[in-house]
Amino acid sequence: MIRSIEMLEGQPWVTAGFSTRARVKDQVRDELAAAGLLVVRPVQVHKDRVGLITEEMAEECRRQGKKELVLPDTDAVITACAGVALTTVHADCLPVWICGEDGAMGLAHAGWRGTCAAVAARTAQALMDLTGQGPERLHAAIGPGISSCCFETGPEVYEAFAERYDFMDACARQQADGKYLLDLKEINRRQLSALGIRSIQVSSLCTMCSRDESGEHLFYSWRRDCGTKERMTAYIYRRQLL
Repeated sequence: MIRSIEMLEGQPWVTAGFSTRARVKDQVRDELAAAGLLVVRPVQVHKDRVGLITEEMAEECRRQGKKELVLPDTDAVITACAGVALTTVHADCLPVWICGEDGAMGLAHAGWRGTCAAVAARTAQALMDLTGQGPERLHAAIGPGISSCCFETGPEVYEAFAERYDFMDACARQQADGKYLLDLKEINRRQLSALGIRSIQVSSLCTMCSRDESGEHLFYSWRRDCGTKERMTAYIYRRQLL
């Protein structure tokens, strides 16, 4: 099953989505490649490096007959190229899609470490630097991912955020045992909003506890499933030239 990103459906040139447990990550990527797209596969390391896919890189892959481009040590990717599918994989960490009205797009993998390092905001800034467009022309979508109902952390994680951000009292709730429930989605939203982006959609779906109509868990969850190796796939690509 593939869930589309509703807000980005208003952009006529972009296709973006997120798979559920019904599709494994390689199946989604294989389908994108079969559709003639160059699939970008970042090797995610929970940091804030943003990779750029240029037309020259895409053309070289096509010349060599490659259907996939692997980027080591990368948690976010941007491009202005048609025919390129940006992908990331997830099992609680947030996908963050960003697209501009000029054809540029980006996709970030934001776990708590990446969120603390503002990887989504760095991705948005990289898009603006690449194209020269302002934040008023960017659209962003956050999630699905682990939500504040389920993301319990120790005080050291809360303190790592509190040292960087003065809004953490609005994004964390302390428990009786001293642990915290953190709202990674709201932290990412505030980081993007601080750049001047106003068009931001936030998914209410939680990868740890959301269920389908039959009562089955809708997503894979690293926390719930005790470190599962299975992942969902997020993707974005241009379906037509502007």
